[in-house]
Amino acid sequence: SIDEGNSIFTTTALDLSGNTRDRDISAIPSNVGTGTVDLGAYEAQEEPFPANGIIYVNASVATTGNGFSWDTPFKTLQEALAVAYAGHQIWVAQGTYYPDDTDREISFNLIDGVRIYGGFPNYLMGSDDGSFFFRNTATFETILSGDIGTVFDESDNSYHVLIANNLSAASLLDGFTIEED
Repeated sequence: SIDEGNSIFTTTALDLSGNTRDRDISAIPSNVGTGTVDLGAYEAQEEPFPANGIIYVNASVATTGNGFSWDTPFKTLQEALAVAYAGHQIWVAQGTYYPDDTDREISFNLIDGVRIYGGFPNYLMGSDDGSFFFRNTATFETILSGDIGTVFDESDNSYHVLIANNLSAASLLDGFTIEED
């Protein structure tokens, strides 16, 4: 939602924290200098991710982090997809990821220009950030599953596990197994 609003419909110059509503994030080059507002009650005040543009995900962590490193990964792929935009990479540790816990209508929606890699071990630490060295898609299986309800009951699975519409060659999904149940 960063730099995705329309300034015409903004009725206040400040967000709920008192920050100006027209701060542009340089990582979204098409909007820099345009004064495009963010969607929502708060205007982003800093670049959302480190310079390497990698967002980390690991389903085996106890609680979700900010996605900035293997030390503080998001717990779900949906969290990473919610903040990713063109130019980002999402690195996903081994494990099984579901579009939602109960809603059959929700899918993983790929984003144009985002490269998503599975096959990383779930024990990596921050010192391993940015390295493909440990990635092995055969050993560290990363699964996108639509089996969201009762296990092996197809009547309550996701209608679509993954949706990939209007993507350019800059988009990639690599190192995943996609399964219904």
